[in-house]
Amino acid sequence: MSCELEVIERKSTLPTNRPPLLFVHGLGHGAWCWAEHFLDYFAGQGFDAYALSLRGHGNSGGRDALRWTSIADYVDDVERTAAELPRAPVVVGHSLGGMVVQHYLQRHALISDNYFCRSARPRSAASFPRPEPCETARFPCGGRVGHGRAGAAIAR
Repeated sequence: MSCELEVIERKSTLPTNRPPLLFVHGLGHGAWCWAEHFLDYFAGQGFDAYALSLRGHGNSGGRDALRWTSIADYVDDVERTAAELPRAPVVVGHSLGGMVVQHYLQRHALISDNYFCRSARPRSAASFPRPEPCETARFPCGGRVGHGRAGAAIAR
């Protein structure tokens, strides 16, 4: 089932050859969560930045069928949105969006040196060793991405 998807965009006014960024939100959020702080920042750094509201979230259609929506449906949303951009994007996902991006990568066999995945460990996993901190990651596309305790997946 295809539905209308909300995409919020901020175009860079700088001359650049950087790829567009496509942001995918986590559960219970929408494109708005990226628009508050991230889209303007990255547009100011020379990236055309887009934030997608997955079906049933934000102002996208599909709320009535949300109960029957699968991860594959969300991957379809990312795939469709990425295909409508002027060139292949760097895809950034948080939490559920990170999982969707990982499935998007599997579907397109895009695993390369140009991705970064980071997930926060659950509080119940206190007995597991704490992963080494990684404050920022550098990408060949020229961007730097920092993260806090939340999960993230970034792909190009």
